[in-house]
Amino acid sequence: MAKMLKTNANDNVDTDENNTFADKRIHLNVNEVPNFINNYFIEDFVSSKTIRFFERFNINLSFIETDPSTWDDNLDYCKGKEIVSNLQVVNDTAERVVKLIEDFNKIGTKNEEQKQYMLQVITKYRKEIPHSNKCTIME
Repeated sequence: MAKMLKTNANDNVDTDENNTFADKRIHLNVNEVPNFINNYFIEDFVSSKTIRFFERFNINLSFIETDPSTWDDNLDYCKGKEIVSNLQVVNDTAERVVKLIEDFNKIGTKNEEQKQYMLQVITKYRKEIPHSNKCTIME
């Protein structure tokens, strides 16, 4: 499997580097899903960016050489899974900001300058203390 991933990643390097729009977004209707599942494989979605993702987060790819049924017992896989699980997804952040602003608009000031200042203070605070729950603050 690893050879297949690396081969496809190398085959797709030219496409990735010469085309800034090489990333493909797949839009399917519900009735197209069975056909899609039967005609595409994971290696169809591998590019040089796939390998760069693992490199960027220092995830050892050795687990790819083994049977996927054994991955849960593989230390490299478990470390990589933990790294990926802890990545903050952009949508999560955007949703939190929207919720924060909606809540603030319900109880906060109506003055736009004060709102902007408050958002700057909150943003700075969250960067300085990213996990601001009771346990973290008490330490």
